[in-house]
Amino acid sequence: MGDLHSGKKYACQSALVYQSVVLFGQVVRIEEESRKEWLFDALLEKYGNPEWTFEKRGLSNYA
Repeated sequence: MGDLHSGKKYACQSALVYQSVVLFGQVVRIEEESRKEWLFDALLEKYGNPEWTFEKRGLSNYA
C-alpha cells in the first residue's frame, strides 16, 4: 500500500494508492450519512495526516 493523497474539499475525495487489490465477499452500498462519515473518519485516522481538515457535507454522493 502506498501513500494517502488528501482530497480537495471532502475527505471522501481522498485517494489511497495501491499497487494491487484483491477482494472477496459481498458489496453493500452504504446509504446512511452517519455510517459513511464513520467509514471515512476511520480510514483517515489510520492512514491520513492529522493536519488535514475536511468539510462534513456532501457524503451522499460517495460510497
